[in-house]
Amino acid sequence: MKKLILLVLLTFPAFATNKFWVGGGSTTAWDATANTNWSLTTGGTGNAAIPGTSDDVFFDANSGTATANLAANITIKSLTTTGYTGTITQNSGVNLFIQVGSLLLTSGMTYTPASYTALIEFLGNDNGATLNTGGKTIGNIVFAQNTGQSVSLASNVNTIGAFYVNGGTVNLAGYNVTAANAFQWSGASTVLNLGSGTI
Repeated sequence: MKKLILLVLLTFPAFATNKFWVGGGSTTAWDATANTNWSLTTGGTGNAAIPGTSDDVFFDANSGTATANLAANITIKSLTTTGYTGTITQNSGVNLFIQVGSLLLTSGMTYTPASYTALIEFLGNDNGATLNTGGKTIGNIVFAQNTGQSVSLASNVNTIGAFYVNGGTVNLAGYNVTAANAFQWSGASTVLNLGSGTI
């Protein structure tokens, strides 16, 4: 008697994981391999997988003060730097994509874009994200959310590049934007709420 074996493959969605910068990688680059600079816990053992699209990324008080270099394009869920006193550098032509969440730079850390082409882009596949630059000057900033999705400023924004609003809704929320190169607002469904903010 022959038996029929039915193999069922289930596909589960990726779950968000917290990734903490702890250093100790083969280089100071975000995408350093063998070993990486990442841990699954604050101040924990390194060599965790490099952050990806479903990961919330944290630089905190246990991240040390060594420079972290964003040297290749990366897409993450969100970035928070509360308690971090080190330096994040972003190379020219390198893109940091925020997939869903927020971006928080804080006053105690240093952020250095190599040029205006060091781009930060909100893909905004969720609603209610915020951008707080912590008083840091950034390169090009792009908002490209889906229709109906929004990002709100939580600080003034000063960019050595351009300020692009190319999708969804951007709320200045009373904060001001200073863009060295250009301001662009485009798309039939794009909404820019100035409130008391200025550009």
